[in-house]
Amino acid sequence: MSVVFRARKNQELILTNRQFEIIIGSLLGDAYLSPLGKVQFEHSTKAEEYLKWKFQELDGARYKKIGYVERTVSGNLTFSCRFWTRQFFRALRNEIYNPQGKKYISSGWLQKITPLALAVWYMDDGHYEKAKKRCIIATDGFSDDDREKLQKFLKDTFDLKITIWSNGKIAMTQLETLKFFKIIDPFRIECMAYKFPNPLTTNPGRGLMVPTRSGS
Repeated sequence: MSVVFRARKNQELILTNRQFEIIIGSLLGDAYLSPLGKVQFEHSTKAEEYLKWKFQELDGARYKKIGYVERTVSGNLTFSCRFWTRQFFRALRNEIYNPQGKKYISSGWLQKITPLALAVWYMDDGHYEKAKKRCIIATDGFSDDDREKLQKFLKDTFDLKITIWSNGKIAMTQLETLKFFKIIDPFRIECMAYKFPNPLTTNPGRGLMVPTRSGS
């Protein structure tokens, strides 16, 4: 199956469902959708392999080159890499940004979230806290109302119970973390494996275990 986007009168972009789900998950995370309809994907150069994975997956939907950016943030020099999609996603922007230009959680956006989109969102903004064997995702860019919408959606759609922290992040217990990783683990990529328990196993009374790789 495919998803079709149009720009102007005679231009058409056909995405696979997989490509569309990667875009949706990225927009939940670090990606930015401009008013003109281009999606920017940008990550630290430490996550360059992850960005290159997205670049490869979105072949046909994006421009041809990855760019490299230097910025000074709070007096520190930072390095990142990025690329843009072609200008076809203006209609999608209204489901993701409010009139003030801030991301918000709409019902239309929630309906597009799949296990693959969840995996990309987690690889963008989540981390696994090994000491407490739990998953945490940064959602502090969203409002309290939006976090509550995500909470309800995850429970209703994936039977995942999450806790909203006062600092704007969401977290899961050890049991819910195990359920979450079973949903998204088929979509993890090697360069982001450090964010996943490996392999996914349980030990009665001890929750999620994180053995080291064989030979390590």
